[in-house]
Amino acid sequence: MCLPAAGQATIRTNSRPMRHDEATHRSLQKKSTNEKQTMKRTTYYLLLLWMVSHLACEDIYEEHCYQDEERTVCIETRDSVQRLLNIHKEDTAYWELKYPVYQFLYEDISNNGEKNILVGVIKPSRFDSVVRKRLFVFKFYEEEIRPLWLGARLGMPIENFYVETIDGKNYIKAIEQEKNGNYATALYEWDSFGFKFIKYLDRNLKNPPS
Repeated sequence: MCLPAAGQATIRTNSRPMRHDEATHRSLQKKSTNEKQTMKRTTYYLLLLWMVSHLACEDIYEEHCYQDEERTVCIETRDSVQRLLNIHKEDTAYWELKYPVYQFLYEDISNNGEKNILVGVIKPSRFDSVVRKRLFVFKFYEEEIRPLWLGARLGMPIENFYVETIDGKNYIKAIEQEKNGNYATALYEWDSFGFKFIKYLDRNLKNPPS
């Protein structure tokens, strides 16, 4: 038996030189895998883009209505555009609202036997450039929708409003924000050309009443 000389080592390996065709095959496999991944990502992004564009073009429709023996009154939202509808027999009258809406009521606030449309909108006004909650009141003239009062404010800035009936008479019950940040509840009565303050029901409330 022959032993290796001192200071020499014997190294055994099973590796063998890679042939040119094997290297080419592996390179093609890697390239093919990368192309498949790229195609998957492209398909995903195209699908996502189609979904976003489809949703953006799709109509977003919502409607809230009140109905009585005289008519059906609705507020309709389609693609962020809101309008009032008066559906009377076979005719429909419209009034487009250019501002966001936070409240919609159908009550006889003028106490003359004819119901009105009360709409809370969020907008600046001619005399108040701050974007705030406002109260709009509409009436019906030959079944057309016409503005009755497009006021800037009542007493203090409005948080919300409702219709309160007391002894058979309708009033605006307004939730208002006081200067100190607290809230008040006030009653207002329609008085021919606007709303007249009647009284406060609550003052200095920490949170607006529901």
